[in-house]
Amino acid sequence: MFHYIQITGGNKYRNGYQYKITNLNEDNGLNISIENALRQTLETIKAEHSKTVGQNQLTNSQTIENKRKTSKTTAK
Repeated sequence: MFHYIQITGGNKYRNGYQYKITNLNEDNGLNISIENALRQTLETIKAEHSKTVGQNQLTNSQTIENKRKTSKTTAK
């Protein structure tokens, strides 16, 4: 709601600010187009992420085994 109130004049120290309430419907078209663009971008990111996660996913046991093989502090 804060972005619908604009300061149109006045002074902080004298009489205070003068405010104007903007039309709530002016920005509606812009908001809808921004939301659609963000939604589409998020879907693209999700799709690309699901492709890469499926290809390179390692289990915890695999990473632990690799660490043990390369560790210099492993007891012999």
